[in-house]
Amino acid sequence: MKLLVAFKVCPDLDLLQVNDLVVREEMGVDTHFLPNILNCYDESSLELALRFRDQAQEAGGETELSAITIGEEHTELYLKTLQALGYDHPVRVCGEDEQLRYRPELVAQTIASYARETGQQVLLLGREAPLGNHGTTAQMTACLLGYPLISSVTDVKPGEGDTLRVRTMECGREMEQTVSAPCVLAVGNAVVSKLRIPSLRMRMKWKNIPCEQYELKRAQTYGYPVPVKLEVPDRKRSGYLSPERGGAAVADVFQRGLEERLEML
Repeated sequence: MKLLVAFKVCPDLDLLQVNDLVVREEMGVDTHFLPNILNCYDESSLELALRFRDQAQEAGGETELSAITIGEEHTELYLKTLQALGYDHPVRVCGEDEQLRYRPELVAQTIASYARETGQQVLLLGREAPLGNHGTTAQMTACLLGYPLISSVTDVKPGEGDTLRVRTMECGREMEQTVSAPCVLAVGNAVVSKLRIPSLRMRMKWKNIPCEQYELKRAQTYGYPVPVKLEVPDRKRSGYLSPERGGAAVADVFQRGLEERLEML
């Protein structure tokens, strides 16, 4: 079975301090000084695919793993890690983050085109990713391919033949279903959240082996306007501000604040 994982490398926003918040003219926050990490849902997807491969091998089956990302040169490090972990086809699509932030249709079209050309049977995508955080890439990709979409996936295991046992979490209720390939899985809060670490020996083995390249596809059917910067209204609060605290403040505001409002009327 052929599995394709689409992942995104993004800045670690947990390290962003209040004093670091600088909004640019393009309606974005400056994050160039932050270290990069794998998007958490995509990292779960990558590890789930590895576990799927291991379980399939134990049962005598074969699995071909591919991973695709759209980004700049800093994504190469993560592709080399996946190569060392046993991914058969680590693929990089050249694209700038600013170019793709509000263009999920470009990302979906590229992923769908690669999946179609290489005969991928199962696609795993994180349910959302910063920056942009539109959460529509999995849905668009499934629509373009004509594959059924399973959302809120927490685990996936090989089944019999071209089937998978997919576990999902909906409204606090956990369910497991048998799904036939082809399909698209949108991974949410999975049972695993960390990608395993390859050995130094495996890293050295693949050090000089280049990753595959693929071109960014232009979407034909979707189009969304890029958000523009909005002026923040200069609003000032008015009314009575109580010097009291707790329940006394509530009573004070109710009595004196209400009196002021009535006088204004």
